[in-house]
Amino acid sequence: MTSVSPVLRRLLALTILLAVAFAVWALIANPLMALQVQNARAIEGTKQLIAGFSRAAADRPRLQESLKAIEGRQTGQGKLLASKNADLAAAELQQRLKQVIGASGGTAESISILQPEDRASFRKITLRVAVASNTVALQKILHALENSAPYLYIQNLDVRLRNQSQSAARRAGGHELQSRLDVHGYMAKAAP
Repeated sequence: MTSVSPVLRRLLALTILLAVAFAVWALIANPLMALQVQNARAIEGTKQLIAGFSRAAADRPRLQESLKAIEGRQTGQGKLLASKNADLAAAELQQRLKQVIGASGGTAESISILQPEDRASFRKITLRVAVASNTVALQKILHALENSAPYLYIQNLDVRLRNQSQSAARRAGGHELQSRLDVHGYMAKAAP
């Protein structure tokens, strides 16, 4: 066997030591350090999420107030018929019509309930009304209906002069009119 010089032996030993150190680094230390960096990033992301959730939790009372305000606007705050049932809303509207017509000096000859119609998040409740009145009473009826709460809308207004003599009309304070109209209001549609 040939003898290797001590310098060469030391160089070979140093090379083997460096190769083992590099293998330990590549197989153990580097993956552990990469895992540590990855975990540090995950921890930082989680801290940011927790901070965001804390801010959201702090904003909750303000957001609940905003939600109540929005829900109040959706229900119309007195602008919609109060009943949650179409039949009850129609009865409420019928009672309101009788009251307004009677207080204005007219007579409700007939009131019929038409089929409710769904409109987005609302339900349209319509009544067809026949009214006997003079001109002044009809004006009061229309004014009271259009300026009331809940909001009521008038459609298909048909006004005709009743047969009567001119002298009877003057004594009664105006011509006797026969009016037919559709009056509708809206109610909030029940949530499914």
